[in-house]
Amino acid sequence: MRNTLKQLLGGILTDVALKESCREPLSPPLPLQINRIHSGDALQLVPDVPDGSVDLIVCDGPYGTQSHAWDQIPNIQEFNLRLIRMFSAKLKEGGALYLFGKPDCLDFIDYRPYLTLRSRIVWFQPSRLSQGRINYTNNYDIVCYFIKGRRPRAFNLDDIRVPQLVELEHRRRCEKVSSVSNGKFSKTKFNQKGKNPGNVWGDIK
Repeated sequence: MRNTLKQLLGGILTDVALKESCREPLSPPLPLQINRIHSGDALQLVPDVPDGSVDLIVCDGPYGTQSHAWDQIPNIQEFNLRLIRMFSAKLKEGGALYLFGKPDCLDFIDYRPYLTLRSRIVWFQPSRLSQGRINYTNNYDIVCYFIKGRRPRAFNLDDIRVPQLVELEHRRRCEKVSSVSNGKFSKTKFNQKGKNPGNVWGDIK
């Protein structure tokens, strides 16, 4: 999935450990440098990033579901809203945020003053173990794709196209079905490079 995001945005993914609390005190922070991995509490490091300077943020933070101290989040939705507010200030106009979470990670919070939600990507994970006897096992997570503003700075669709499963049938169907572009009907064109991967992604395991 990370390779897909890297191709899509044409950027370099940098990991910053996101922890609400640390057992050991952090060492004095060093000046942030480009193209270096900084290990630390993102809630302390990110404020040092200049506003309006970031093209892409990929955040796989706490889910609030584990017993580890760093994952003990009383209200994961409010926590995610705090992240969205913080990241919004750092993104360039048209910059993107991919925020990983459980299906309810955005429930009942208003993120609209800060970022535009373009898509909720379903990360389907059928290989998960059973999670109890009185409920259905949750086999998917959500990747929330936000941008700052109305249009993305980059969306390299050709780099992430996937093959047509039934190429000949799809070609025939495209030739017969009209599509609407700018309010006008036109013939759907079959793309030899493949199709848009859609918003349901399979398990990488």
